Amino acid sequence: MSYKNLLQRKYFFAVVLILIFASFLRFYKLNSLMAFIGDYGWYYLSARDFLLTGELPLVGIPSSVPILRQGAIFTWLLAGSLKIFNFHPVSGAYLTVLLGVLAVFLVYKVFSVWYGKRVGVVASLLAAVSPFIVMQDRGPFVVGPMFFLTLLVAWSYTKLRNGNLVNYLVLGFLLAIIYQFELASFILFPILFITSIWEGIELKWKNVLIFIFGLIVGLLPFIVRDLQQGVYLQTLGFLGWVVTKGIEGLLGIFSGDRNIFLFNPVIEFLKSFIFPKSLSYAAFLFLLSVFYYLKKLKKESNKLKFPDKLITVWFLVDIGGFFIRGIFSGAYMPLLYIPLLVLFSLTFNKFISDWGRVGWLILIMTAFVNIAFLFKTNFSSSNDRFITLRQRLEIVDLLHSQVGNKEFSLVYRGPSYQFASGDNHWRYLLWWKNNEPIKNANTNIGIFEYPYAPLARYEIIGDYGYVKIGVKYE
Repeated sequence: MSYKNLLQRKYFFAVVLILIFASFLRFYKLNSLMAFIGDYGWYYLSARDFLLTGELPLVGIPSSVPILRQGAIFTWLLAGSLKIFNFHPVSGAYLTVLLGVLAVFLVYKVFSVWYGKRVGVVASLLAAVSPFIVMQDRGPFVVGPMFFLTLLVAWSYTKLRNGNLVNYLVLGFLLAIIYQFELASFILFPILFITSIWEGIELKWKNVLIFIFGLIVGLLPFIVRDLQQGVYLQTLGFLGWVVTKGIEGLLGIFSGDRNIFLFNPVIEFLKSFIFPKSLSYAAFLFLLSVFYYLKKLKKESNKLKFPDKLITVWFLVDIGGFFIRGIFSGAYMPLLYIPLLVLFSLTFNKFISDWGRVGWLILIMTAFVNIAFLFKTNFSSSNDRFITLRQRLEIVDLLHSQVGNKEFSLVYRGPSYQFASGDNHWRYLLWWKNNEPIKNANTNIGIFEYPYAPLARYEIIGDYGYVKIGVKYE
């Protein structure tokens, strides 16, 4: 057997092993340890109503700008999962976990084409065990599939260079789909446009028209919604909002009205992404990765390859967008996964090239420390006030034993209770257990999560530490 064939076989077995690890970390005790919060519940109720009424939703949950809505495609996918698993609340996590495992495989495929199979193996391992990515995948929320979708966009854009018209159609369609999952993914449009100019991709009118057609097909839910409403918020309105906020952000930077150096959220994300056990190691690894990458760009400046052009533009435009907007939200982070994985995987690949087995040992030790961190924190982050799905279901069962089949209204005080979706997770779980609350009932059930104290006149009937249950009769 030739050395090349032996190497190919080793990479194949390595990827299989990585996918096994990725699956195990994402499926482990999902039924009991899964997170379930108000925003998740919003999608569950929407998917439930879609299945029970047959009315197809065209938009999803309100974005951070309430007049603009995310798309409804995740609702459609969630509805299919709920149907298969009989509305069990863990159904949505099965969906996002599956897409998360597929994303790990796509990392290998895309990065192998860009930088070679060894980098593909390294990057897929980092993606498989990244605590931030794993915890996002285990949450049944619209953010979960974003990584999978960005990889599909990156793969489609890479194929675009062969000039096949179908690839322009697919790319336009995928960009429209990912935009409906998260409006912030609009930033991919300038990223790909600037890269195309730099790479010298010829934008013929035929290609552009095919791309726009794919975009329109993908945006049909938003287009139909805007036509129904007679107000074009989801399409033209969003573009107006982007321009307005961009101008406001630039004026805020130059006038000194706000701090543009988002140090704390950036460093916390990097830490949880690559190595939450040590801020020093995570920061050092990131700075070293940036240094190696800049050195690589300088060395290859006369013959810079397409992946490096794409990743350079992707990273700079993403970071520039965060600074101009002045917000570094966890929901936007999947848009940074690919450039960060490129930086880190190229660095570990250099360790392996320079030091051989020692380089592999550093990579494997980093991976196993991350795995240990996930188990130590019950896949939830270091917050000891995290409430698992099993605990929430125990509380719902307690309510059922206390209330029985009596009608009751629900009062919720807990994280995000001031938003419309704040109590949606409890409402879904109560409905699933045949105890759906109604408005204006004689009995009021109060659920009080830390740090909110029970309201006056509520008799406490259950105390779970960070969750207290009270009852009040009119």
